[in-house]
Amino acid sequence: MKDYLSKIDRNTTGNRFDITPLFADHSDFNALVDDLVALIKDTKIDFVACIDALGFILGAAIAHCLGT
Repeated sequence: MKDYLSKIDRNTTGNRFDITPLFADHSDFNALVDDLVALIKDTKIDFVACIDALGFILGAAIAHCLGT
């Protein structure tokens, strides 16, 4: 497992985990974005669309890295 995944708080109520600690650490956040972008680096991407507030944060970083 990637080290940055340990930042995700799994001890929350409901059916969602708290990923904001991962977003708060810039080096871990960059590593996450780099890993996600690496999965699609050879694909032509015209738009990045994400849902909800956390998706907007991650989607904006991915779009920035892809130059879209």
